Amino acid sequence: MHGAIRSLCDAAYGEPTERFFASIGPGEHLLGLLDGSPVSHLMWVTRWLQPAGSDLLRTAYVEMVATAPAQRRRGYATALLAALPSLVRDFDIAALCPATDWLYARQGWRPLWVVDFPMF
Repeated sequence: MHGAIRSLCDAAYGEPTERFFASIGPGEHLLGLLDGSPVSHLMWVTRWLQPAGSDLLRTAYVEMVATAPAQRRRGYATALLAALPSLVRDFDIAALCPATDWLYARQGWRPLWVVDFPMF
């Protein structure tokens, strides 16, 4: 299935995604299937975020949200995002860095601004 996921993401992003997966590291994958073939994908990895003045938050960081170009605007990514909260209940928060805001805003995602990291 890894090859199918990579092919789906390559097509969705319009470029090879192997380096992105390598930099993200291992995580949990959620697939949307149509007739047994993946048409939409997202994954999450554990990260730690610390908004100013808050404790560290164990974060389900969402990565590689992708839908096959021929299947876009049919609700597949929306369905995956709707299923995500029940799958990450043991995290303090879920977060992502979206390339486009409209899909996530429709699902109730809100900006969390984390800035001013000290230089070491």
